[in-house]
Order: sequence, then structure tokens, then C-alpha cells
Amino acid sequence: MSNIKILVVDDDEDFLFTVRTILAKKPEYQITEARSGRECLEQLTKVEPDLILLDVIMETDIDGFNVAQQIKSKDESSPYARYRDVPIIFLTSVEQKTKLRFADKIGTPLMPSDDFITKPVKPQDLLVRIEEVLRKYGKIK
Repeated sequence: MSNIKILVVDDDEDFLFTVRTILAKKPEYQITEARSGRECLEQLTKVEPDLILLDVIMETDIDGFNVAQQIKSKDESSPYARYRDVPIIFLTSVEQKTKLRFADKIGTPLMPSDDFITKPVKPQDLLVRIEEVLRKYGKIK
């Protein structure tokens, strides 16, 4: 299996450490981190990720919903148009904080993502779900 570039976006240093530790079990994963929505968008051109793990609620400049909507925009003039096919998995506690259900809205304009994992994440669940999405996009067999 070739190297898979994963961009992990979260403003919580402890959570980034946790995800980095989980993903380190897979040596083929190359991890890059971003601590804000703006940093995620800046990293796209540098990293050219195969997958984005994206927090929804960030206390920084741009929330995850907005970042995903910008990346998945159908606007051909978007500076992120070439990344629209990069799969996104939301990692978030938004359902716990808001008491609203979002998981059933995956793939809609509100949640242009490929999967939705509620925090706290279970290590094996995270690894399995990443592999499912990567397989769906033909990034792994």
C-alpha cells in the first residue's frame, strides 16, 4: 500500500495528539495537522491530501461545515475546485453539544462529507472508517 496523506484538522491539541497516536499504527499514513479552518484551506495546496479528518466546531476562524462547503463547492472558479473529490470525514462532538442529529445528513449540502464520527472516537472504529472511505475512493484496495 502506498503512502496515504491525511490532513487532520482540529483546534484541540489533545485531540490532535490522540488522532496522531491512533493513526501512527498505520505506517502508510502520512499525517499533516491544521489547527484551524483557514490553516486547513492553506494546507490543501501544500499537502494535496488523500483524506481530510475535519472537526466541525472550532473556536478559530472558520468552522468545519464552512471549510467542507468551500472544498466541495461546485463553483469551477473556486480556488479549491481541484480538491472537491478529496474525501472528508467529520470528527466532532457537535451532536452532543447541540443535541441535534447530523449523521443522517452526510453527503448533503449542509454536510458535504463522506462520513461522520462522533467524539470521543474509538481507535479501531476510526481506523476502519478511514479505510472504508479510502477504499470507496479507490485510494486503497
